[in-house]
Amino acid sequence: EHRRIASPGRGTPLRYTSEMSARSIRFTLIGLRGKTHAVVREALRLEFPGAVVLDASSIQDAMLQDSFGVEVLVLARPTGSDAAKAAGATDEIGLPRWALVILGEDLLDQPFAAIPPEQWDAPSLPRVFHTAVAQHQLARENVRLRGDLLSLSRRLFHDLRTPAGCILTTSELVKEALMAESPAHAPLIQPILDSADDLIKLVNRISFVVKAS
Repeated sequence: EHRRIASPGRGTPLRYTSEMSARSIRFTLIGLRGKTHAVVREALRLEFPGAVVLDASSIQDAMLQDSFGVEVLVLARPTGSDAAKAAGATDEIGLPRWALVILGEDLLDQPFAAIPPEQWDAPSLPRVFHTAVAQHQLARENVRLRGDLLSLSRRLFHDLRTPAGCILTTSELVKEALMAESPAHAPLIQPILDSADDLIKLVNRISFVVKAS
């Protein structure tokens, strides 16, 4: 099962699995005051019934919280350094910790899109939160896949390159021995040398591409 989520400004909807119930989501609010605080809480109450909603005084305060299922951090008019710190935070297994929602103006020299004040209303905010959660899940999956690729690269490098290196070294020794005792047969070893060398080069190229990606 999947619930379809419309992404703001795009025609193609995002999706997240039904396992991600409202009760598995925790929203932490930082810097929200007065009417904005009330509007955000009301939007969360209506759209995510059963979700945990907390207020925190700072990013550091939010970092002290225990890990939860899906964590959403809502920042109102943060500084660039606070936004960068929140975006770079990871959980105990090294994955991005928070789906980040920034309320305010776009931050100079920062790659974060902020939600302008005219969209701080009950109809717009649920779509913003749904999209943030879906994009966060995709970002976490991307990090997982990159980790899997790096593990595959290391195994490929070790499990193929090492035996190929042994074959190449042994073949060179056999060729030297044949050159001394039976020079006419020495060329028979050359295809083995060439194949082992090609295999090592291929493994090196694959490993380089995986690491670069």
